[in-house]
Amino acid sequence: MADYSTLKGFEIQSFATDPYASEVLAATWASGNDVNTIRSQTQGCGLLTAGLIAGGNGVPALPSTLGETEEYDGTSWAESGDLNTDRESPGVGGIQTAALCVAGYTTTYTAIVESYNGTSWATSPATLNSPRTYNIVAGTSTAMITAGGGPGTQDITELWNGSTWTEVADLNTGRSYFSGAGTSTAGICAGGESPATPQVGTAETWDGTSWTEVNALARGGTSSSRMAMAGNAPNSSALIFGGSSPVVALTESYNGTSWTEVADMGAARDFGPGGGGSGSSAFWATGKSAPGAKVATTYEFSAPSTVSIAQEGQVWYNTASNVLKGFGMQGTGAWASGGNVNTARNEMGGGAGTQTAFLIFGGQPGAPVDQLTESYDGSTWTETGDLNTSRYYACGFGTQTAAVCATGNPGTTVNVESFNGSSWTEIANVNTGRWGPGSSKSAPSTAALIAAGKTTVDVGIAEEWNGTAWAEVGDMTTARRQVASLGASSSAAMIMSGNPSPKVVVEEWDGSTWTEVADLGSTRYAGGGSGTTSLGLSIGGGAAVSLVEQWNGSTWTEVADLSTAHLTGASGGSGAVAIIAIGRSPAGATLNVTEEWNTPDATKTFTSS
Repeated sequence: MADYSTLKGFEIQSFATDPYASEVLAATWASGNDVNTIRSQTQGCGLLTAGLIAGGNGVPALPSTLGETEEYDGTSWAESGDLNTDRESPGVGGIQTAALCVAGYTTTYTAIVESYNGTSWATSPATLNSPRTYNIVAGTSTAMITAGGGPGTQDITELWNGSTWTEVADLNTGRSYFSGAGTSTAGICAGGESPATPQVGTAETWDGTSWTEVNALARGGTSSSRMAMAGNAPNSSALIFGGSSPVVALTESYNGTSWTEVADMGAARDFGPGGGGSGSSAFWATGKSAPGAKVATTYEFSAPSTVSIAQEGQVWYNTASNVLKGFGMQGTGAWASGGNVNTARNEMGGGAGTQTAFLIFGGQPGAPVDQLTESYDGSTWTETGDLNTSRYYACGFGTQTAAVCATGNPGTTVNVESFNGSSWTEIANVNTGRWGPGSSKSAPSTAALIAAGKTTVDVGIAEEWNGTAWAEVGDMTTARRQVASLGASSSAAMIMSGNPSPKVVVEEWDGSTWTEVADLGSTRYAGGGSGTTSLGLSIGGGAAVSLVEQWNGSTWTEVADLSTAHLTGASGGSGAVAIIAIGRSPAGATLNVTEEWNTPDATKTFTSS
């Protein structure tokens, strides 16, 4: 029999530049507008388009310690309310409208904590147990950790629950002049200085209970102190940049396993603040240049709005180098059975987290199942604290130990609850109660989006969550319910398929507008989703109950089917490592199954000329 490919051939695309293995590899640094107050030893938090810096050490004409606060909108810096206690080298964490400034140096080491509401700072009556400076922070204004710092090199970690600080497990390596990011249950720190090792190249991750040493920085112990780190999401996605000694422009990306050098800043910098909501967007502001002079410069790290991501089996011709290239992975993605859920259920109980640290909550049939919560460690499910409000067809986002469950049935509730690893607490209601919405599932519990659903009619209403309140943003083009969804932040989400009548329509949210992108290959509703807007999965669903499609940032491709046909399950994870649990079979049976999607992470690029 003739080989079909020799008769028909296959299309080879032409590119001026090669597609990227990941979105972060496409990101570059660009100059932004200068800060108003030049300084060093200040700290920052927030997003590239909603950043915050506070405190610092001023130029000779200014006091040596500062209380100046500035906000960044992605274009320019605006002065805001000063700290009540001037200080340098504090820990600053949270978001632009809800932040904490923790400890620092005044004329001595301080334990003073201040909270920011988007306008002014208020001094908290709850101070740290240990005064310090050059400490790292990770988390939100109501759930945060701080660790390490001086005087000397401390290893002490303290946990903030919104009212008190409690000492918890120490760092493995006491250090100062280091960097940190993440959440209070999924934090990361790297670099710094210690007496035993003047330049510490190691990194540690925090799981809510203890610190674990992980792969060291790619730069090792060279220029690994006085850096900045960005990443409000869990510790599987972070950026670290700048540093000394000597002063460098190096930038490294962390993917949950290892550090990879990516695009350098425009100039070498140290002793400056950083911020950013994910591993593909960040800012650096002010600080010191290579000669040691304090500068006003801002640099912005971001990926293009449309990134061409290399896919398995893709072949292209590089028109700049006149070379034929291809991209391959050692093996392809596949589904495998995981541990069974303790209590079978369906109707899209909410889900949050990763394949090895997942959480499901709510679902049908009714009480007590519609309040039941179970936690997964990659092999076994364990029942934990119940929801306060019964619900099904809800949506969720965040991590296993810092999750949010929003809206749902019965009664199209407006109720929202947050999970701290053991129990649920009611927080601010959504503006519009609905059932069958989607969410930016991989987003942190403090910066996410929900969209679509049904009130008395199908809606395209979208709301953003900033950790404190919900704000309605632009409606989707196509109103619908029982959607699949994915996304990593409040400004990067995707809604797929849905009802009424199974759909192929996909819309992407970029923080300001909804845009219709490439349709799914098959109509469906009540399916699952996982990943980001550059690499994601659409999983199962009505009318295509076993079918799985993978998104590469521009197109959908069919990949391996689910082993068990089902719809109305709870899903999460990434486009490369995902999970779906519970659901309903095509015959209507309620399921307790778990399936896990894995793609080998060993990659190779081959070239032929």
